[in-house]
Amino acid sequence: MQRPRPAVLGSHALPAFRPPAAPARAAPPPAPARPVDAPGSRPAGRRARRATRRTARRRWVLRGFAAAGAADWSDRAARYRRRNTRDALDVLVANVRIACAQLPVPLALENPAALLRWPDGELAPADFLAELAERTGALLLVDVANLHGDAVNHGLDPVAAFDRLPWERVAYLHVAGGSMHEGRYHDTHLHPVGAPQLELLADAVRRCPPGRAAYLLERDGRYPPAAEFHAECDRVQPAAAHAERQLPWQPQ
Repeated sequence: MQRPRPAVLGSHALPAFRPPAAPARAAPPPAPARPVDAPGSRPAGRRARRATRRTARRRWVLRGFAAAGAADWSDRAARYRRRNTRDALDVLVANVRIACAQLPVPLALENPAALLRWPDGELAPADFLAELAERTGALLLVDVANLHGDAVNHGLDPVAAFDRLPWERVAYLHVAGGSMHEGRYHDTHLHPVGAPQLELLADAVRRCPPGRAAYLLERDGRYPPAAEFHAECDRVQPAAAHAERQLPWQPQ
């Protein structure tokens, strides 16, 4: 895979300064832009500074954007989805631009899991994500398991969502397992990957530019015996490999 070019810290770069003939006090550099916080959101500047300190040896910074300053924190479940409005997008664009300017490596934004949806959305989730990438220059991390959750919980068509994404900007793919609880799909990262998620992974790999598909199986707990986990990996890898070679894939 071609290495993405590191982000340039352009927001703090000053032009070369030539002292005037007469002694003069140089003006102080302009203060860096402060992250924008939507009403009720957590401070974004603190998150950006912590992320900057953690990225010295990383190739990318991977960050979900549900909590990037555009969400209303009045309810715990609402953290899984920001409002898909123009105002929320403007706030998020401002914060992502600041983060991209300060980070020493590219920033890749992940589509979040969503148990709930706000009723006043103005943009489809994929359109929100695509415009965010276009206006900020950030990369994307496409989590196909989260898209599967949107399909189950909200009736989203994942293929139509894929059609709207700028795949030339996709840096990484995630796939994971989950479970159904009280009629809702929960992206737990604690269960084996199912056939629907693998089908979406194969579709996503097929859409990536040739040789650019990178994917990760997420598992955060309830780890099975090694033989079972290896068998799960053996189901994930053929799904992606067949897609890269443009071959049909059938669940095993």
